[in-house]
Amino acid sequence: MEMLPIDPKEYYGPVVEELQKLRKEVTELRRENQAQRQALAGLYQTNMKLRQTRRVLFEVMGDDRTSFSSHGDGEPGAVR
Repeated sequence: MEMLPIDPKEYYGPVVEELQKLRKEVTELRRENQAQRQALAGLYQTNMKLRQTRRVLFEVMGDDRTSFSSHGDGEPGAVR
């Protein structure tokens, strides 16, 4: 059986193109992931500030916080 000479560029060209396309896609997904992580970190910081504010308000009001659910409706564990 005779082997025909194969031009590597012709044979691997589509594979290389697909690999380059996938690398670009991975790079874009990493950028999006980083942006989402930064947004999540910002939300986390805001949440922590709100929790601290809530603690201070309860201290100022003299409440023990056990009579309130996390929903602020006055019923322990009540869901709106």
